[in-house]
Amino acid sequence: MLLKDVLQVPVSPERFYETVRARLEAEQERRGFSFSERAAYIRREFPEVAEKTIAAADQALEGRLILPATNNEPYFVGNPPDWYADPLFDAEYVVCLNRMPHWRTLVYAYWLTGDERYGRKVLQEVVHWVETCERPEIPVHDPEETIRIYRGIFPWNALSSGIRMFGSWAVTIEGLIGLMTPRELEQIAVSVFQHGELLAEACPILWPHASSNHYIMESLGLLYLSGLFPEFCKSAEWSAFAIRELERCSEAQLTPSGGQVEGCPHYHNLCVSLFSQTLEVARRQGHVFPATYTDRIAKAIDYSLYSMRPTGTGVPWGDSDADHYIVVALLDAYSAVESKEWMEVCRELVGPEKMRNAALKHSNVLWEGADPQRLLDDIDAGFAGARADALPLTGRQTELHQVMMRSSWKKDALSLFFACGSPFEYAHRHMDLMSFDFTALGRPLVVDPGRYCYREDEDRRLFKSATWHNTLTINNREPFDFISSWKYGPQKEGKIERVFETAGATAVQAVHANYEPVVHRRLVAMVADRYVLVLDAVAAVDPIYTVQLFYHLDSTRVVLDTDRRSARTDDPGMTNLLLRMTDNVVGELLPGKVSDYQDAYRPSTRICLRDSTRTKKERLYATLLLPYGAGEEAPDADAPLVVEEAGSIRCVVRIGGERHEVTWNGEEQSFAWTILHQ
Repeated sequence: MLLKDVLQVPVSPERFYETVRARLEAEQERRGFSFSERAAYIRREFPEVAEKTIAAADQALEGRLILPATNNEPYFVGNPPDWYADPLFDAEYVVCLNRMPHWRTLVYAYWLTGDERYGRKVLQEVVHWVETCERPEIPVHDPEETIRIYRGIFPWNALSSGIRMFGSWAVTIEGLIGLMTPRELEQIAVSVFQHGELLAEACPILWPHASSNHYIMESLGLLYLSGLFPEFCKSAEWSAFAIRELERCSEAQLTPSGGQVEGCPHYHNLCVSLFSQTLEVARRQGHVFPATYTDRIAKAIDYSLYSMRPTGTGVPWGDSDADHYIVVALLDAYSAVESKEWMEVCRELVGPEKMRNAALKHSNVLWEGADPQRLLDDIDAGFAGARADALPLTGRQTELHQVMMRSSWKKDALSLFFACGSPFEYAHRHMDLMSFDFTALGRPLVVDPGRYCYREDEDRRLFKSATWHNTLTINNREPFDFISSWKYGPQKEGKIERVFETAGATAVQAVHANYEPVVHRRLVAMVADRYVLVLDAVAAVDPIYTVQLFYHLDSTRVVLDTDRRSARTDDPGMTNLLLRMTDNVVGELLPGKVSDYQDAYRPSTRICLRDSTRTKKERLYATLLLPYGAGEEAPDADAPLVVEEAGSIRCVVRIGGERHEVTWNGEEQSFAWTILHQ
């Protein structure tokens, strides 16, 4: 393919270069800054950011990059990189290398220093990639073959192709046009056109229902490249198509309650960021999305906030991390949607310093934002007129069967994320029916372990398993089969039946039948802004079954009392947790792992409570989770007493001088709570 084949009006490479350069420089002026002006601002106001950028660029000059499976350490990828190699046996290494995130760093280092070595390194790698990575044909009349090719792990992987168009390649073209030769721009432009063909022709075959976050990134890549080269003969057609498909993505992926259909906070926040970026790119190109599109983003931001722990990190539900990615999502949404209230909540929980640091690391703010200083000033001083306590304390995602509840919007609040929905089709979810994540007094205590990795290995299976979540198993088996990292066996129905909000207590009730003939019904209640009570009712027609209840504690210092029906964490100077269990189980401590970031984990402790009686068709269990502050003694609390009376389950717990009673009828879906003073 030649340059003349991709242009509306064929011109020489030299004339094309002059036209593109003049247009890009004019666009920078219209946006109110140039790369040189923004670099001068960053050097002057944020010298530490400039230093870190240059240091990372120096590593990239040597061919040393941090990628998945490199243990967060620089790894030699080749100089130039070997774009096809998988030396660490991790598919994420290959696809991430071919998204070229290090090119952004090198481009910024070039503008920060004026040292052409950084820019020349990028251009050498662009040319090397174009010349060594030939795009396969697109067999549009053979969908299965199209899927086989473009969802494969190789440089022209469809998702990687979309990401590099709005990421590394866009900033390379915009930031290094002055260093390029006409021949280099010609090679880049022809390759970008080939990307456009892939994104417009193959990706709709990959995602006919627009129901994957991949398709958002692929469509955003198509929209971006159409604006980068309006001279292309297909740019107007591709731009209109990308707008339509992005609208379709928002309709297919954002539920009426606001959650992204995959049910994972990390991918939800990613989609909020992408949809928001799309609004900005469209505005630059003169396109307008309908108001319904913006309204969906606004609802999605609510989910982002509710899925954030009071500590400021996201709940690592499914394939998610306990990180501050929500800050990135809100920073992208801030200029796209009126979001002062949301920003103030984020500022309250994350803290101004961490939020500011996230903004300084985010290129969309520092290098591309229209007025980064105003945003940073708002983060430092607070968003005028916004109240961090304005939102309700309970958020329900009806379609996703997820409930988030908290005692306040303060950092020391009790907060609980609960979910139970099956069958599901999205493999980013884990086998965590009726599990929950519990944070109190500034510390995650009973936790989801996170995702850790995407490799096909034992760690991947364990991090997804029920036994590593806060739920129960029957007969020591998983609720459904784990076939591979991205595939499960058939599933039966699981759902949230009711959310109860009463004075002093919030509770959620769920049921699932994945252990048929055994049926499990659970109530999780957050009571008196002080503790969580878990009630489990298990029933079957045959009493010959065993029950195992699991709790995953974010601690390696766990003490199991001699009766094996009480446990507590023992972490000096930190919030701790007391667990009291009914007398029909005995506990044991098991090793675990908790992952806050991909490819990193730390040790933890799991408690397994076993009931091996095999004499009752119906079993009742209660677990009291009682947090207490740093330096405090473990509270005086009795084991919960649970009985069934006239179809209702009554549970009594004593904490200090108070006796609390919870009454729950799962069949009638009723719940009550009261204090019985001694």
